[in-house]
Amino acid sequence: MCLTDKKRNIIIIIVAIGACVALSCSTSYLKKALNTILKEQLEMQIMSELNQSDVQLSDRIEEMKNYATIMGNLYGKEAVDLDTASQTLQHSTLLIPSNVILVDEEGQLQYIQQNVEWKEYRENWDEIRQQEVYVDRDGKQLFITIPIEKKSGDKEYLSCFYSYSVLEELLEKQQYQKHMVHSLLDQEGKIIASTEKNKVKLDYLEKIFTKMEHNLPELRIVSVGQQNTNQLLFTYLKTPYYIYTCENSLTGFTMVALTRKRELSSSIQTVRNAIRFPVAILLLLIITLAAIMIYFHFKVVRIKDKSNDALFIEKERYRVTTEGMDNIIFEYYSTEDSFYISNNLKDIFCVSKPKTIKEFETYLHPDDREQYFRKKTLLELGSCEEEMELRLVNQQETRWFRGKVTSVRTERMGNRVIGKLEDIQKEKEELEALSILVEKDAMTQVYNKVSTIRKIDELLAEEQKEGRQGKHAYYFIDIDNFKKVNDTLGHKIGDQLILLLVDCMQTVFTQDEIIGRFGGDEFIVFVKNYKDQAQLKDLAEQLAAKIEKERASCQMLSVTIGIACYPEDGTTNEEIMEKADQALYIAKKAGKNQYHFIHQR
Repeated sequence: MCLTDKKRNIIIIIVAIGACVALSCSTSYLKKALNTILKEQLEMQIMSELNQSDVQLSDRIEEMKNYATIMGNLYGKEAVDLDTASQTLQHSTLLIPSNVILVDEEGQLQYIQQNVEWKEYRENWDEIRQQEVYVDRDGKQLFITIPIEKKSGDKEYLSCFYSYSVLEELLEKQQYQKHMVHSLLDQEGKIIASTEKNKVKLDYLEKIFTKMEHNLPELRIVSVGQQNTNQLLFTYLKTPYYIYTCENSLTGFTMVALTRKRELSSSIQTVRNAIRFPVAILLLLIITLAAIMIYFHFKVVRIKDKSNDALFIEKERYRVTTEGMDNIIFEYYSTEDSFYISNNLKDIFCVSKPKTIKEFETYLHPDDREQYFRKKTLLELGSCEEEMELRLVNQQETRWFRGKVTSVRTERMGNRVIGKLEDIQKEKEELEALSILVEKDAMTQVYNKVSTIRKIDELLAEEQKEGRQGKHAYYFIDIDNFKKVNDTLGHKIGDQLILLLVDCMQTVFTQDEIIGRFGGDEFIVFVKNYKDQAQLKDLAEQLAAKIEKERASCQMLSVTIGIACYPEDGTTNEEIMEKADQALYIAKKAGKNQYHFIHQR
């Protein structure tokens, strides 16, 4: 349906107003959605930092264990004293402990690297040696203890001391959100290390964590990587906090990230402010682009409407032009199998208009199909021009047409064949009539001398071109005493004799044979592909019998025949004709009214 320019402008205005209303209504929703997305992204970053800290804590504990294990192996298996072992490991990349002790099975101190009061640890020794990692909260130390089997079979325990400062260094090296406080808690919720250095604030944090341990709110589990991080909203002294925790599987320690709710919201607002201007620009660009697209859409529609109108007028002009012509116009798209042919086909050829190329091809004459499909293949392969003459067959007639066809190939439309069929039936009939006048003898309607020689030459040349050689025969036939008949009885009787002979020859010989008049009373019959000489004799005797039968009405009619064979008697037309003429001369000399082979076999 075509729209006027005024209607299109109204539609553009309505669409623009609708877009503005929709944008206004969706602003609130987009704001909430953006807050949610930013909060989730920030939380994911916090939880990723927690997990990273947890992994580094595990690596640090493993490094402590590796030191204790290597030192125990040097002492237990290689019998290296502990001072030497300690000096050996001093230059390694392993984490060096602040002190090392060796205690036997009964709890007696066997070795100490740095002087400490053993009695401070003696009463807790049983608990220390049973735990691979033991936390001394009062002394702010970690004990890494491993059992050692000596060669003598005695069992001793090696314990390495590490200060809390090792863990504090771990937290200090991490890059955290500025508003977050990261801490490491032991199993009882006591702070081992923290990024917060203020003593008052640390005490405040410990109270929060203690409160959290004894009065847990509803907990939400968020998966990050292969570990689970606990996230909860916790209120302490009317201040809401977001707390994120991650428990270390090796030590039972808990990594904690804490921030006030308002600080998290402030960070989200900062990010939102940073992206507000680009988002506004993006929305403006989208609205502008949409308006431009709508404008150009209607402009294209308007151009398309004009093109459709022009195309309709062109089609009508094309239809009127083709229907007023004798030529039949057709088009064929091979890629889409689309076919069009003008309506005047029905007027010229008296058949219903074919809808497909295959339906049109059913009208082709069988002898023209090979030529047609060969040309069609060439046209479908690419851009070219072809011309052909072909016959179309319906129930009433066979009609000749001349086709002139052009093939155009494009990447978008594929192969397009355009052509016309010109009715040349009248031209063919005139040519055939003219050919008869040129080729045939006017009185007898058999071939004249020139046409006879040409047709025989063409047949022999075609055989030579195809590399084959048939067996053919020449019958040189002459009417006996023809000059005497003309002189005594007149040319009218002579003409009747000639016509009677021609009728006899056409009765005996088939239409495949070439019958020609060479002179006044001389005729040639060229027999193609005979079997043997017996067949040739039989044909000569049949002709003699037919003439003998006609003698009842015309006593003057008799003929003499000279016969020569190809290729036995010659390999060219001239040679065989000369030999047949010699055979005729021999038969005339022998008494006429007989036939003779130039070489009897």
